Parts: sequence; C-alpha cells; structure tokens
Amino acid sequence: MNIFVYGTLMSGFGNNRLLSGSKFIGNAITKEKYTMRSRGIPFVNENKPTSNIHGEVYKVDKSTLSQLDSLEGHPNWY
Repeated sequence: MNIFVYGTLMSGFGNNRLLSGSKFIGNAITKEKYTMRSRGIPFVNENKPTSNIHGEVYKVDKSTLSQLDSLEGHPNWY
C-alpha cells in the first residue's frame, strides 16, 4: 500500500529509517490545505486550513505499516 509521510518520517530525518526497506514513490503535496503544528513533534490540524502539506509517498508492506502505526500511536493519536 502507498502512504504519505511528512515531518520526521521524510528523507533526511531520524524516523525515515523505518522506511529503509520501502520503495520511495516520490514527493507529494496534499490536495487539501491544513495547518502544520509542532509541539515536540509535527502534526497536522484540519480545523484551520492554511496551506498544503509537503511530504513523500512510499510503498510499504504490512510489517512496515505496523511499525509506523506503533511509532505514531495509531489509533489513539494519529
């Protein structure tokens, strides 16, 4: 499956190591506008649309998705 990542999961940032075995599809920008916030970690707020979010798309397997979900605290946080 393909996923869109931003913040610390992007190339050049620490958590991108979790995507080392995944195929990089390319750079991407969200169609919708959001507000990017950072309180120790970057996150997106849908309530105040201000700009498009720049990120990257990767093709990941179920194991990688599970690791990403664990990192992001899904489904309780993201």
